[in-house]
Amino acid sequence: MISVFAQYYLERLDWFGYGISSANRTAAFIACAIVASWIFAGIFKKSGFWISLAASAALFYCLLLTQSRGALIALAAATASFFFFARVEYGRLRILSLCAAGLLACAAFFNSAASARMSNMLALKSSSANCRADIYLSGIKMLTDAPFGVEVEKSPVEIYMRWYQNPEDGERYLSMLNSHLEFMCRYGFFAAAAYIFSWCFILAAVFPHNKSAVSAATFSTWICYGICASFSNIMNYWVLWIIPLIMLCVGLFENRGAIFKRRRVLACLCSSFAVLASVYFVSLLLPRQCPLHFSKNGNVCCGDKNCVKYLVYAPSEQILGVHYGGELLRFCAENNAGAIVGVPDDAHAFEKTIFCGDADFSSLPNEKFGKIAMLNPKASDVFADATGGICVYLGSFTDWRNRREWESIAKRSGKIKIKILEGVSEFVPNWTRFF
Repeated sequence: MISVFAQYYLERLDWFGYGISSANRTAAFIACAIVASWIFAGIFKKSGFWISLAASAALFYCLLLTQSRGALIALAAATASFFFFARVEYGRLRILSLCAAGLLACAAFFNSAASARMSNMLALKSSSANCRADIYLSGIKMLTDAPFGVEVEKSPVEIYMRWYQNPEDGERYLSMLNSHLEFMCRYGFFAAAAYIFSWCFILAAVFPHNKSAVSAATFSTWICYGICASFSNIMNYWVLWIIPLIMLCVGLFENRGAIFKRRRVLACLCSSFAVLASVYFVSLLLPRQCPLHFSKNGNVCCGDKNCVKYLVYAPSEQILGVHYGGELLRFCAENNAGAIVGVPDDAHAFEKTIFCGDADFSSLPNEKFGKIAMLNPKASDVFADATGGICVYLGSFTDWRNRREWESIAKRSGKIKIKILEGVSEFVPNWTRFF
């Protein structure tokens, strides 16, 4: 007990130990449990109210220990939803108890660390909150920039850091901090449409009718879960699905006679179409530094697609940096040009091509590459017969043996230029200057 109270002041409560954002997962679980506990008020007419109130009070204390702002916002919205839709018998004692519980909850909140975190967020002084706006807007843009999804990558957040994040921002992220965007950006349009339809179907199926407290608790639990998922990537942990799925089964049983009524089906279809259209319409309207398109074959076209002059073949983050996409976008915007990152196709001939690291282009149509700049490449005798137009840039702090081999290859070829980048190791800063 002492350790629990000490945690109120010292650290965020974490029941799962599941990674960096585990406290947010704990908070989402607790918030859903609080809302779900009000199902007892609908099942047991006399004692259910008091069971729900007692459970909510105990769990709310635990929720404050997590210091999760998103879960608190989700709980507030879900609580309002429950008491709006639920028909619960209120006597004078119950009303007084609810008021007292509300006052105590407010007092506990304003004297907790969660209040300070919320104040910092509202004052735009919280880095963890401020970054979310940029990540969420970038994720919405990604929906139309990558209509086929980005499943070839480990996570959409890698695409965000590479192409959308400010190149001067050194923060690294493990997810999009939003379960909805994490799924829709990864798998593309058709999966996003199915995902949105699934959510609309669930909310329509468990929507409260006849002021049923059981249906209201079920519906509000899913509202809470959806909002929590909007502030953190929580849906990838199976424990977080336990309460919503149990409540879904209860809600489907409670509304079993009304699930497929014409009004609910129409509401589900219309809301699905409206949400899908709104999200993609907003995605198209959001301003961009310059056009960006992710192809199904893994290529990325940025800038003016009618004026593609440059190719980046086999890009390496070790050489170009994590934000090489953002740097390339900035270059294309400043020069009104287009560039392709990936494997060249037959539709384009390039003025300049940049190769990185161990890229081997001996089997590719060299005449389409234009002038070639190779950044810290591994030496190979295949380049001894090069016909020209190749300039090799080597960092002065890279492996000296590789530099000696390149000098020997250039001497035998007579058509390869070698340039040493002073003060540079594997990473080549400001690499777009080589275009």
